[in-house]
Amino acid sequence: MKDEQHEENVNIRLYPNRWKGAMQQTQSTLVETVSLNGHKVEIRRYKIGEKIEFRFPWRDPGGKRHFTCCRSQDEARQAAQEFCSGSGQVEPPTASAPVKAPKLTPELLAELARVFHLGTVQTFNQTLAEVCDEFMTAQKGKLDREQIRPETYRGLKSRIPDLKGLLGKVNMGDLTVERMDKSFGTIKLSPRSISNVRDTLGAVLRWAVNRTKAPDAVLKEFKNMTVTGSRKKDSEKIDPFTRCELLAVLNEAMENKFDPTKTNYRMVAVIALQAFGGLRAAEACKLPWGQIDLNNGVIRVTADIAKTKQSRAIEILPCLRLWLETVPLQDRIGAVYGGFAYSKARGRLARRVARKLEGFQWRDNALRQAFIANYISFADSISRTAYLAGTSEAKIRAHYWKLVSKADAVAYFATAPSRP
Repeated sequence: MKDEQHEENVNIRLYPNRWKGAMQQTQSTLVETVSLNGHKVEIRRYKIGEKIEFRFPWRDPGGKRHFTCCRSQDEARQAAQEFCSGSGQVEPPTASAPVKAPKLTPELLAELARVFHLGTVQTFNQTLAEVCDEFMTAQKGKLDREQIRPETYRGLKSRIPDLKGLLGKVNMGDLTVERMDKSFGTIKLSPRSISNVRDTLGAVLRWAVNRTKAPDAVLKEFKNMTVTGSRKKDSEKIDPFTRCELLAVLNEAMENKFDPTKTNYRMVAVIALQAFGGLRAAEACKLPWGQIDLNNGVIRVTADIAKTKQSRAIEILPCLRLWLETVPLQDRIGAVYGGFAYSKARGRLARRVARKLEGFQWRDNALRQAFIANYISFADSISRTAYLAGTSEAKIRAHYWKLVSKADAVAYFATAPSRP
């Protein structure tokens, strides 16, 4: 039984697939024994289905068992005699220690291509700054074809300069995780801003890889970066404009209303909508004049322009009505500030106010914060204030409750344009 099991194992090793169906029909018979130079070799006749072979076993110097297969008995006898005489004992090659492959540098790839006539190998010598410029040109084309939103394009455009300042001079083939981490570690921005710049880098790299402007491995390097920033929004700094500061801003805007290169009536409307209506800057700029109903005293902020994607109706307070009525009828067309560079005009306005009002500094969201802080005392209602501002009651209760006194709030909403 042991010999039969051994015989079957031998057949499985010699013919793992070819004779799988005929294993149960294998027969072996000892036909001859060769003795020479102290070696004794048994030659056996194997019948596997219709096939007949002659085999004899032998061991290498390492003790590993092998089999020699022949087509005839004479051939097997001659092979056995050669083995016994010593000429057939060949030591199998031993496994050598693995050799570490050299790093495939661009120079080595180019040399291999020259030796094997593979043509030119891409070395990715373009700098990241050059690729960023091509990337933005492609995004501008998408914007013109309305394949991306204007907000998406503006976001990319605002972060590309930071990205070029960090890694602009580095070739695409030299972008490693160590180099990217080292560069991003020097950014003096908030964690959220760092995350945004990193996302922009990822978009540029994916675009470049898809167009063979960067090696595929650069995406793996990017994924392994340890400097990632944070997607969580930083705690909002609550520092609303005072009534004095708001008056200075509105009066300066009114003084320059006839100069379209600086500001105009539309700037007055945008400021008033934020300060006395609680709209966000983007919402105020995109708000169509057709949704401002001065006759019924209501502003309809639709879901398509609201940040929260929820429509709301805002009451037009008397002070807001007075400021909106300063805008001539011919200017009440389209969006309140559509098609104009609001941030640049706002910056020019802030610099003019700073020259007149000592210590003045423009603060982001300060107009909207001034509305929330004053209206919650003016109306004495957290829920109403949250609805008009399009935010949560918890946020207002945590940051704005009792920030302004009732008397100051009444004076704030009594702010009106000076008569000519």
